[in-house]
Amino acid sequence: MKIRRPWRTAITGTLLLLLLLALSTAKGGDRRLYPPGADAVTVYLVDNGWHSDLALPRSALGAGPAGRAVALAGPGPWVMVGFGDTRFFMATSPPLSRAGDGLRALFAPDNPAAIRFDALAARPDRLWRDGVTPVRLSPAGLAAVVARIDRSIALDG
Repeated sequence: MKIRRPWRTAITGTLLLLLLLALSTAKGGDRRLYPPGADAVTVYLVDNGWHSDLALPRSALGAGPAGRAVALAGPGPWVMVGFGDTRFFMATSPPLSRAGDGLRALFAPDNPAAIRFDALAARPDRLWRDGVTPVRLSPAGLAAVVARIDRSIALDG
């Protein structure tokens, strides 16, 4: 297949622009957080095909807002934490019927968000065969994740 010159120029220009954007926005990581040492904690990224959640040991959530919120999720040593657009995330209709909500969630700014906590009876890698990726975090990295979750929770008076 032969690409005409204007298209070849546009494709090359787009690729160069994407490369420039990637290089200009890249930043180094925090050496206190990565790589984890011997005291690393394993958390899990869980992909269910429509959404991804982060599974953490319940004990890591502490006594802050996330620790108090997860008490409502029921018993279990592990907790899955999921974030999403409120309308799309909380709806119970089939996902394909909510395509408009999904597009709004992706492209419209300042949508209300929800956080979901689900208790798990075991580690995610023991509950599901597929879609579970272990992620090793330093204790400081895990504390940073939990602090971010805590800051995401709107507390009522």
